[in-house]
Amino acid sequence: MRIPSQAPEADVSGFNGGERPCVVAAGVAWFYLRSALSTAPDMRAHPRGSDRVSVSELEPPQSISNGTRRNTDKYTFLVMGADYGEYNTDVIMAVTFNAAEHTLDVVNIPRDTLVNVSWNTKKANSILANMRARHRGEEDAAAMQATIEEFANVLGYEADYWVFVNIQAFVSLVDAIGGVDFNVPVNMNYDDRAGGLSIHYSEGMHHLSGQQALEVLRFRSGYSNADIGRIGTQQSFLQSAAEQILDKKDSISVIELAGIFLNNVKTDAKLDDLIWFGREFLRMDAENINFHILPGNTGDSVRGQSYVTIHVDDWLELLNSTFNPFNMEITKDDVSILTRGSDRRLYVTDGNRQGDASWGS
Repeated sequence: MRIPSQAPEADVSGFNGGERPCVVAAGVAWFYLRSALSTAPDMRAHPRGSDRVSVSELEPPQSISNGTRRNTDKYTFLVMGADYGEYNTDVIMAVTFNAAEHTLDVVNIPRDTLVNVSWNTKKANSILANMRARHRGEEDAAAMQATIEEFANVLGYEADYWVFVNIQAFVSLVDAIGGVDFNVPVNMNYDDRAGGLSIHYSEGMHHLSGQQALEVLRFRSGYSNADIGRIGTQQSFLQSAAEQILDKKDSISVIELAGIFLNNVKTDAKLDDLIWFGREFLRMDAENINFHILPGNTGDSVRGQSYVTIHVDDWLELLNSTFNPFNMEITKDDVSILTRGSDRRLYVTDGNRQGDASWGS
């Protein structure tokens, strides 16, 4: 679903801090008033199968004796970036925000990651498309919630919120902050008329507009490690963008950014939740934003198709040290990951194999 704008009636399209000073001042005042009045967003009380509840209803972490409740400082998100069709997800990220320490951790899940699903193209980027097919005719929120549930097999928990970013949102957001200075890591020369791509950038520092940033981030053919190299570039770009946003946060129009977000990004977070998260983000230091890549064998293949098979022990270590929002360890029994064992055979961590049991053998 697309969250409705509850902002005052003002045209926020295409203006910057130097135009319409009265409207901007009123908008900024409204933002900070709303921010001051907003309360901590809801979160899920239990790892799986629960509705979100008010943080005030949860016991403080230090009072928990059985180790099964939430760490009430940590919020989790599943963020998906669309390709042009808005079905297969080109970017998949699990995000944990620690509101007490003001740290943000992001782990990219490669789109070719092998997942335990019932259909035969068992790639992480196929989950949303299949959930949308199953929930055709319903509100898009149903497909998104089902996608969160599927990714819980990899994460060990259901994310508190989903965020779906389309291409136009990305372009508009980069343009709204005046572009991003970015060190392009390799020479990029690629043309694909069918795909509408013409990418030509030399290695080195560039000031990128939204469209140019999109082209740089879509480039993948020049990396020795293919999609993983592209993920590294995406993470470096997001780090640079975050640093530049935080450096000039006093001059950026929060109302313009909110308008772009509301009009182009789908999420189940409410407006007040977004205001609260936005306020907390602006309190962060850039060095407290950390990026990770899901550990796995990036050169694997199954049935002639490229797959990333998860290194389960390394993944669980990363999950529990950084992303786990619960006061209990996530174990192999809490995830349902289809991967390879030491004998190179495919197996599922919890023994619950989905779909054709002979697939990939």
